[in-house]
Amino acid sequence: MNVGILTGNVYGIFVIALCAYFLSFRLTGVRPFGINELLLSVDGLETAYQIALFSSFITVVVVGFFIAFHVAAVNWKQQLQASLRVGAANEIDLTYARTSELILNIQIYIDMNIDVIKNIRNGPEREVFYSLKFLLSENSKFLSNRNELSALHIKSFEILGRYSTIFFATWNSLDWLERVNESVGNVADCMWIQVPEVDLKVHNFSEQYLAYVNENELLRLSKQCEKTHKEVAFLSGAVRGELLTPIVEFNIPFAVNFLIRKRKLIKKVTSETNLFSKK
Repeated sequence: MNVGILTGNVYGIFVIALCAYFLSFRLTGVRPFGINELLLSVDGLETAYQIALFSSFITVVVVGFFIAFHVAAVNWKQQLQASLRVGAANEIDLTYARTSELILNIQIYIDMNIDVIKNIRNGPEREVFYSLKFLLSENSKFLSNRNELSALHIKSFEILGRYSTIFFATWNSLDWLERVNESVGNVADCMWIQVPEVDLKVHNFSEQYLAYVNENELLRLSKQCEKTHKEVAFLSGAVRGELLTPIVEFNIPFAVNFLIRKRKLIKKVTSETNLFSKK
């Protein structure tokens, strides 16, 4: 039986007191006073003792009330803070997970364009035709992803404002999120490229396509997407961990798992930090 269930709360202590009262005669041979006997014993005391007794009783009640009120207020604040932390962590998870997914989809589309350019230069015309046909079918998806990413980028700044008090109460969350938003902003600045519109029925469709695209812009956007995708995934997860850590109690499994994975964690953090610091 877990003794903490009885001793860890007021109700458990009250049950222990009742058991001690009703079983005291069997356990010790001494019968405790009943209510009538207790009142009679108090009534038989001198007036000075009665005044002192009732004064002490009133003092205990008042002090107990203020202590209970303070404990309740502290618990309420802690619950509210925990709720805000969980809410911020959930919004970060939803927003940046989708942001990371969109950036990856945009990078795939851009890399397809780069491959088409290489095929035009070196590949057979038939292969160019089918790769370009598939690329054109993905234009609408790219435009949709681009618009959604732009909207999520704006929403990420709203999250910073909504939960700023929580972020200011942590060591790194605010800096990490600002860093992620800046990196996503770099993608947003590069992604407004011209979408190719090519008529595959004409014989010079390759020249039409090349007139639409700028290979340097595509390479720059692809490189930025690769860097930002990793940074968003890593730092947004780190922010969620920092927000939720105070809610999860430190226990033996936590300590064991942390010590087992300590070296891998430090190595991963170091490598990712060095990657993000490179421009």
